[in-house]
This record gives sequence, structure tokens and C-alpha cells, in this order.
Amino acid sequence: MKWLYIFFAPFFLIASSQQQLYDLFGISDLNGVREKWIQQGKERWVFDQRYEDLKETVWPLFRELGMVEEIKPARKHYDTVVLLGALYSTFQRRLDYLVNTGVTYDRIVLLSGERPLLDSEKAKLPGLSTEAEMVQWVYDHSPLSKDISALFISVPMKGERRPTTFDTILAWLETKPNPKWCLVISTQPYVHYQGAVFNRIFPFYTEMAGPAITGSPTVALMLDTLGREIFFREGDIEWLLQ
Repeated sequence: MKWLYIFFAPFFLIASSQQQLYDLFGISDLNGVREKWIQQGKERWVFDQRYEDLKETVWPLFRELGMVEEIKPARKHYDTVVLLGALYSTFQRRLDYLVNTGVTYDRIVLLSGERPLLDSEKAKLPGLSTEAEMVQWVYDHSPLSKDISALFISVPMKGERRPTTFDTILAWLETKPNPKWCLVISTQPYVHYQGAVFNRIFPFYTEMAGPAITGSPTVALMLDTLGREIFFREGDIEWLLQ
């Protein structure tokens, strides 16, 4: 019976932590998650700063949900590694993390889009204008082996909306990939959320990894990320794709 406890205990802990958050915010269903946690239509860097007075209460629950600490790769070699696009500083951390893991791989896929760079990014990257250009530039200037096959996926803007993880995965699927052991590199607190997006639409085994949180993300950002993860795991996602 001891092995049953070891296997199931993490799942009970996650369920308990999520339910404690539901109880704290008076949430009884996914509609409550949508209304109270998710700031649809806003970029993370302009979120309303909700619930910051609850940080000491909710942070241990975020930790129990696996949103705070590093999640390490389980294997030493993968046939495919995926780097997810992000703001410049975050994408650089993801690439550096891959380098530092020592993981080997047969091919690398870099997913990004034509999001216009923020002024703060442009100040550090003169001459570049989009996230896709930044991803290419960071890769070109990195110690990653250029002898290994690299596929760059760049998705156009959706009107005024920037491409999301979901959009870039769909674009990659159009190239008909067939990975056997696929490692996806993200950063906390997004590892499980982006893993849920992959699990929703990607028909192959994927393993998520990424470094621990740095700085002090807001409660609003953490709750929005968790809310999106929950919807991709078990809810209707059509409204999230608008």
C-alpha cells in the first residue's frame, strides 16, 4: 500500500490546493474561475493588480500546485526539444536553461510569432521588431550547436491579438511532426499551463521542464495562469482563443 500512497499523494495534494483556492475566492465552477481569475484580452504586463493582499496566503498553494519551483527533464536525451517564444528576457532564460541542463537532442523547434517587440525589448535589441526576429537572433548568438536541425515556426498576428502557444503548436502540426520523446522548455509559473495546452491538441508524448520563478510575480498573474491551465485541462477553450 505504501507505493499507492507515493503515487497518488501528489495528485491529492494538487486537488486539495486547487480546492483551497476555490474556497478562498468563493469559486464553485469554471464560470467562477473565468470571472475572478482570468483577465481575457489583456497582456500579462498590463493586468489589473487583483488580490495582492492575499499573497502570503496563496503563495504556498501555488507552490504545492507546482507553479514555483524548477521542473527538471527526466531524460538525458530527446529526439525533439521545443523552445517556446516569450518576451526577450524570458526566452533568453529558456534557452539558457536548455544549455545548462546538458540535455542532448536530435532536432530543435522554436515556436514564436510576429508579436511586435515592446519598447523595452527594442532598446536591448536594436534593429529587431518582432518576437520571431528576436528568437532567431538569440538562437544565432547562443552556444547551441548549429549542426543540429533547427525548425523556426513563426505565426502572424491575429488582427490585434498576438499569437499564443496554442496558435504556434497548430502551426507546427501543419509540418507533420512525429516526435517520440519531446521535451518542451518553458519557465515557471507557465510550465503546467503550457503543458496543458500541448496535452489538449498535440497528439504526441511531451514532457515539460523549466526553471523556477524569478522575481515576484503578482497574484493576478499566477491566478490567470492557473485559470487558463484549468480550462485547457477540463473546460471549453473557444472563448480563450478569441
